[in-house]
Amino acid sequence: MATTAPATTKGKEFALKALEKRREGNAGKEKIDNSRLRAGSLMYFYCISCGDLADTLPEGYFLSTPKKLCDECRALKDLGWLE
Repeated sequence: MATTAPATTKGKEFALKALEKRREGNAGKEKIDNSRLRAGSLMYFYCISCGDLADTLPEGYFLSTPKKLCDECRALKDLGWLE
């Protein structure tokens, strides 16, 4: 029977260091400008915390809201480690 370990201080430190590395790595990356894409193209949405790609949706995405956080940052927020 598998058990889940509670979040630890070392785990938090490791996760926050990984977040900082993602932020540094994404700082210089060029992001896709949705306004320059052809009609009907996928729309790209980036994480508001680290700048990584968070979601891609078709142009008529009105039925679903794009993610504001990537999966890694969402996990940090769910743990209460990301403001």
